[in-house]
Amino acid sequence: MQLLQATSRFFLSYTYIMHVGGKTYKMFSPWGETSRQAELQANQSALSSGFWSDSVVPVSPRSFCLSMPKGKGLGEAHHALANQFMHDGLQRCLAYPRRPVNSFFDLCRLQQLERYGLRKHLIMQAVALLSDTKLPATSAHGDLHIGNMVLLHEQIRLIDWAMYNSKGSFITDYIHYYNYQVAVQQKQSWTVAIQGECGYLLRLSQLLHVKVNLLRLAYAISRIYGEVWQQQKPHLVPAMQIQKYNMVLDKLIKKNDQQCLALSYPYITRKQA
Repeated sequence: MQLLQATSRFFLSYTYIMHVGGKTYKMFSPWGETSRQAELQANQSALSSGFWSDSVVPVSPRSFCLSMPKGKGLGEAHHALANQFMHDGLQRCLAYPRRPVNSFFDLCRLQQLERYGLRKHLIMQAVALLSDTKLPATSAHGDLHIGNMVLLHEQIRLIDWAMYNSKGSFITDYIHYYNYQVAVQQKQSWTVAIQGECGYLLRLSQLLHVKVNLLRLAYAISRIYGEVWQQQKPHLVPAMQIQKYNMVLDKLIKKNDQQCLALSYPYITRKQA
């Protein structure tokens, strides 16, 4: 019965995790072969990167699976350790040269979503707003949160590199780490959580000299790009997910317009107040 239940979960979820001795096996159903290849390639790329090489749990290819050393998941008691890992990463990334945010993504690939429900011109409006924004170019994990951290030899290591972006920035990973916590606590999508006022965003803005809303927008584009890349083909992105993209991009673009209006015509803001 247990074998039958495991087999059922495997085919319904595309992936299934097994732990045997000191190894963890991530099993992929026949429908998940493309994802297996993408995750393997991303893991190998991260291992060869200067920024991430010491943080990767290396995977090895097997038939229908990837094997890796078994790590210990992080729980509530490890939050301080995880936060320190992120702080150290932030300090290291500040030494990297800054590159334009728009150079981190394949914009043509993102625009393909317009065929499947993304509102036309949202991507280009976001790109225009980010045209002068530069962030440290370190490469990005793409889905960095405490659930993708494990303890291996008493050190934090990262798993699940399927959304890795070799041209990205640790800054968007840093934002996702904290935005994920807010989303879980508030039981919200990341697309809603990122719109809130959070202290970590203000501190990051002051450190980088980048406006908070531009950091939000850079993160949103990064997250959308990673989720689309993970699906491999834009037409596989669920329609409900694309509607969330419409919502978050529209809200962040409008918020930026409102801030610009307030700066241009401050007397209007004072009068309304």
